[in-house]
Amino acid sequence: MLNILLPIETPELLLRKFRPEDGEGLYAYLSDPETVRFEPYGPLTREQACAEAQARAQARCFVAVERAGVLIGHLYFAVKGDCAELGYVFSPAYQGHGYATQAARALMNAAFSAGLRRVTAECALENPRSWRLLERLGMRRVSETPHSVCFKQDASGNDLWWTRLEYEIRREV
Repeated sequence: MLNILLPIETPELLLRKFRPEDGEGLYAYLSDPETVRFEPYGPLTREQACAEAQARAQARCFVAVERAGVLIGHLYFAVKGDCAELGYVFSPAYQGHGYATQAARALMNAAFSAGLRRVTAECALENPRSWRLLERLGMRRVSETPHSVCFKQDASGNDLWWTRLEYEIRREV
């Protein structure tokens, strides 16, 4: 079993385990429809965010990202064997400042140092901020499958189909 020790500190961020009291912090950004536009869930209510914080405090695959004592986003890092899947969601107020890149890079470096061999990620072609982040991390696009992801509908109830991009990076040996 891979052992990534948290917390991880960068010059600007603290990556740590979620705490049950992180509900308000989660609500601050997961209640925003645009923030969760490409997530398989909709905006969370305050009650749902508090329940989600409780669940994430017990889960090993979510990492809280804090800046100056404020929860600004989170990473999803599901480890299976010597591989992991990466995901991320950050508050709109903290997007565009390099925090997601900094946090993901720090977590991946710690995981590679602990013996991880490969990290994968998926995102939608229609979400260029996401795939550009993956490319800044040094990940390479390994596949593109047109109109293959659908988990939301538009205001008229029509399915929204997105093109799935798959990325990966391997530990340098």
